[in-house]
Amino acid sequence: MSNINGNVFSYIVEGDSIPARRIVKYGTSDDKRSLATNATNLAGITTDVGQSEAGQRVDVQEDGECLLQLGTAVSAGAWLTCGVGGRGVVAAAGQEVVARAKESGISDEIIRVNITRFVKL
Repeated sequence: MSNINGNVFSYIVEGDSIPARRIVKYGTSDDKRSLATNATNLAGITTDVGQSEAGQRVDVQEDGECLLQLGTAVSAGAWLTCGVGGRGVVAAAGQEVVARAKESGISDEIIRVNITRFVKL
């Protein structure tokens, strides 16, 4: 299954390598993105193209429906944020949200999500 629809943009990888279907954050300049490690500064979700290394290009989907690898079990309709390794986890109050789960899944499973960004109250 590949990413479904939405705007995809290409950025330079900053820092650690970024796997496919993971959450990324804004980099130190407009043309850079890095693997998100917590629920702040979230920018989008990488496409299904393989892992990208530092200095290479990475495709990031910034809206619409796409695929995301999970870090914990989630239920359909859950608001998701970034967990360990850029994987999706359920967002708590006060955390940045990057997407909403369209289906339930377990840790390491890849599910369909709708990208949306806000701070959960």
